[in-house]
Amino acid sequence: MPTAAEEQASIATAGMFGINEPMIATLEHEKSSEVNLHQLITSNDVDLRVIAMWGTSGDLEKAPAIQEVYDDPKILKKFGFRAWIRLVHPFSPQEFLRSLVRQFYENFHDEVGKPEEDTNIGADVLAKMEKMDQNELVCVFKAQLFSNSYLIVIDDLSTIVEWHCIKKYLPDNKKQSRIIVSTQQAEIASLCTEKLYQVSEFKQLSCDQTIYLFHKKVDIFLS
Repeated sequence: MPTAAEEQASIATAGMFGINEPMIATLEHEKSSEVNLHQLITSNDVDLRVIAMWGTSGDLEKAPAIQEVYDDPKILKKFGFRAWIRLVHPFSPQEFLRSLVRQFYENFHDEVGKPEEDTNIGADVLAKMEKMDQNELVCVFKAQLFSNSYLIVIDDLSTIVEWHCIKKYLPDNKKQSRIIVSTQQAEIASLCTEKLYQVSEFKQLSCDQTIYLFHKKVDIFLS
């Protein structure tokens, strides 16, 4: 159990990120035991799942934690497409799509390898991207997502308006796709996940620095 000094330090740190004392108390009350991010990403649930990450330490420790999972060989094998997007403000849908299309082709993985003609098609698309308007980007993007599972990291989400805009481009293709959202606001993290969400402690960095995951409510985590 944390000491009074540790609780005060946690509240003071959270205040720097716009989190009030009742919010901290709610998180501490609702949180489950530590959870494995890798397990959440690789679960057998075919539906699209959103995992939101928020921490009292800001962004400093979240990126390495995500990177470790993002570059895991098993993750590379599981997801046909991967992309990591750090949002620019104000949000630009066209730049968002352009970055996704570029990264999806760069990070494409196929267990049996890609035929030479597919590689050539990818190179052609990359060469034409600078001339594409938003409608053309959407068409290419949808074609990529139609038959592949995807893993997308959304970094620095700051408003729920941004999230509603982003969601329109990320359909549930029923192929175990996953989205990781990193935000500095606990309220935003809670609004990105399903209504019956669960708060889990992901990593305790110090007495006043903790990373939390907001995700679909589950009953059991495998060890």
